[in-house]
Amino acid sequence: LPNLRFDIGAAENLPYADAAFELITAFELIEHLEDWRALLREAHRLLAPNGFFLVSTPNKRYYAETRAEAGENPFHVHEFDHAEFVRELSLAFPEVEVLLQNRVESFAFHRDRGPLPALAEIAGGAGSPEDAHFFVAVCSKQPWKGKFGFVYVPRAANLLREREQHVAALEQQLDALQD
Repeated sequence: LPNLRFDIGAAENLPYADAAFELITAFELIEHLEDWRALLREAHRLLAPNGFFLVSTPNKRYYAETRAEAGENPFHVHEFDHAEFVRELSLAFPEVEVLLQNRVESFAFHRDRGPLPALAEIAGGAGSPEDAHFFVAVCSKQPWKGKFGFVYVPRAANLLREREQHVAALEQQLDALQD
């Protein structure tokens, strides 16, 4: 597109004017930076008054459990638990909403022809910060309306069938290796 360009630079020090962006994203980046607070300062500087900074990071507590045998991720300089993530973002931005991101199994009801508007409900709450896989924060300089949860279903599929097919493929690989 004519209005699209790609620049390479250090996230902690970017060559743009103050308040130059209405949207800044940093997905799975902050935990890789030595000076991650500089990223937060730079995002605040670059963000327009009515803009949004979206930043995500793995949950330190959850990944410590899942990586117990493998050890720490050698590429992560600093991992965050929920309380620290909220605290640090709140020091940089007056408005912070941290959403818990989890991969969940769900049921989908849809037509067999074309899309249909859908409603989504997260029954019984969305879990606790300690159990979340990732944290996704929406930060801004001003209060904003429209705070909401979000469910993304990448495609209408038969999860059980896909799992059965995946297990069958793994069993074939195992048989081949054993032979």
